[in-house]
Amino acid sequence: MDWLVITDHGGTTHARIGVEKVNPDIKAARAAHEDTLVFQGLEWNIPAAEHGTVFVHPGRDEVSVLKQFETDYDGGVKGAGDSTPANEALAVAGLDFLADQVRRRKVKDALMLANHPARKGIDSPHEIRAWRDATGSDRQIAVGFEGAPGHQAGGLPRPSAPAGPAASTTAAPAPTPSPAIRWRATAPGAASTG
Repeated sequence: MDWLVITDHGGTTHARIGVEKVNPDIKAARAAHEDTLVFQGLEWNIPAAEHGTVFVHPGRDEVSVLKQFETDYDGGVKGAGDSTPANEALAVAGLDFLADQVRRRKVKDALMLANHPARKGIDSPHEIRAWRDATGSDRQIAVGFEGAPGHQAGGLPRPSAPAGPAASTTAAPAPTPSPAIRWRATAPGAASTG
């Protein structure tokens, strides 16, 4: 393995203590595995969308950059989960913030990968294009997405997983799915909603 990103799911509690608390363990992992690039990041609750993996290049300001990013641009922290133009703009502003941190040399680089954008039908094609285009071609932050549906805990039996093995791939769409995405339930015998 050449590189590894260690993340925790963002949110209000994580914004207060998560990044600083984990950073000593990440530094220890870097020291113990010198042949592997170990990055620190967080699972960003993207405003008006699902979530994504955000990580920055290791360095003296990695904690402060991640902490400010999460505090100022996390959809859970800011109460910005609904699909509104203002929340979509907050997501783009968050990516621009990361690009600015790179331009100002607070961190050498930052990347964002959207996580399973089709899972609930709330990440619209125009949002994904806006993330890609948010920072210009000179400092691309949103570089792609992982397209597998589901959730890492989806295969775990209860009570470890919140809703069992198939819940995250067969759940109903979000209450306000993107009109640009046509939802299809994947469970055998499930009715389609789109």
